[in-house]
Amino acid sequence: MKMQLEGQGNFRARLRFLLLAALFFQIIAQAYDGLKHSTSVNSILFMNIGLSDGAANFLEQVLLFILIASFPAYIIGKKKIFLWYMSLWSLALPVSTFFLHSNFGYQFALFSQFARVALPLSLLLLDNLKGRDDWALILRIGIAATFFGHGLEALSLHPKFLDFLMDFSEVYLGFELLQNHAYTILYVIGVIDLAVALLALVTRFNMIFLYMALWGLITAICRITYFEGSGIMPFMVRSAHWVIPLVLFLYFRNKLIDGTQVGPSLKENYYDQKKCLN
Repeated sequence: MKMQLEGQGNFRARLRFLLLAALFFQIIAQAYDGLKHSTSVNSILFMNIGLSDGAANFLEQVLLFILIASFPAYIIGKKKIFLWYMSLWSLALPVSTFFLHSNFGYQFALFSQFARVALPLSLLLLDNLKGRDDWALILRIGIAATFFGHGLEALSLHPKFLDFLMDFSEVYLGFELLQNHAYTILYVIGVIDLAVALLALVTRFNMIFLYMALWGLITAICRITYFEGSGIMPFMVRSAHWVIPLVLFLYFRNKLIDGTQVGPSLKENYYDQKKCLN
């Protein structure tokens, strides 16, 4: 029993390392993008709150330097407040985009980026709730929301996704993809993303998470193949999109191998609570 507990502890430590690595790359990319180009938070400070341009830039830079410092501060001091800060910053970006209506698909931004919000929150729960699956549930919700948002963007024929498809076809497959064919492919991708998002919530089939990890990695790599050198940061900021489902795949596979009970699906949680009320 002692050896089994030690083995489970080591396994959780490896999963935690993967999540920390993804969070590190996410924070670096968010800070780099903000310091180089400014963010939607800057626009909210200037346009909605009414700060001067200089004051908005200064406050945004202060917030970004706090973001950069939060990761090593958490690693060294184990203070949970830094995880909260990283999660809140990741939440502030899509919320600001939503209120600004600043780009195509702004209404889906919170869904599409929710995996980045869930990543530091999962570490918070992983540290606090030893032996419980709450952290995995947060990750499931986060990655499901991201696939849901991307599915809606695909069904909306996001111009960026069309460019990725047509460029990939021409550069790597050697033929020009017609626009109407690209539309059809995007519709198929959108439907698959929505279906996978639902399955991630209501089932425990771990191969779903393996598919999500592979697809998340492919779509992140698309930023490098399309933007070349300038695509490194967009790839890094999407680390959560493939590391989270990879961690979930490894976690649930390990549960099945050990023969231990995996966490219930959201649907089962609902029916269990309903039985208790009755």
